Amino acid sequence: MLIVLLTGVALASSCVLNPKDDNGNGKPPIDPDRNRKTTGNLIEKWLPYVYSNMDSTGYEAALDEAYTFELLPGEVDPDDPQGWWDKLEELALTGKMFKARFNSRGEKVDQIKLTLDPKSTVVDNSAERPPGEVWWRVTSFVDLLVTVDDPNDPEGVKNYVVLSDQIFVCRPDPDADSLWVIYKQIDQEPIN
Repeated sequence: MLIVLLTGVALASSCVLNPKDDNGNGKPPIDPDRNRKTTGNLIEKWLPYVYSNMDSTGYEAALDEAYTFELLPGEVDPDDPQGWWDKLEELALTGKMFKARFNSRGEKVDQIKLTLDPKSTVVDNSAERPPGEVWWRVTSFVDLLVTVDDPNDPEGVKNYVVLSDQIFVCRPDPDADSLWVIYKQIDQEPIN
């Protein structure tokens, strides 16, 4: 279900939102309590914050270089049967969604609100895990609302909602001591 939303919303958008902070760098300041120093902070604080603020740079920092998103079997494109996409594809999809320019149908993403509520965290023993490195598998409830300005809709907006569990496999960031990244995200069936 998340793939359908991301693809649809990416098509509904096309330039990065530019809320100003005190530093003038175009991004809201990241609260020091929002960090990637634990898997809990990464999933509960960092990821919802950067996603809701449509911060492509912060989102990219949360993803491992080998990141993959695993699709539900019913979402796999017969022309591309691998059943997953990598970090570059994920950033291309979300990058389009994070933009604020109108598309050819006159639609654009107005806002995103993401809340993640972890339900369980267990050690992950993925075959890809380097010896001696501890990885964590976090199952989290996802509440995602994407509001799209749509002049073709009688109310002028469309709301896309995703309510589902997602599985996040987290590992220590190989490029930054004491930080965590998402190695893999596994889509789950929606509840809505």
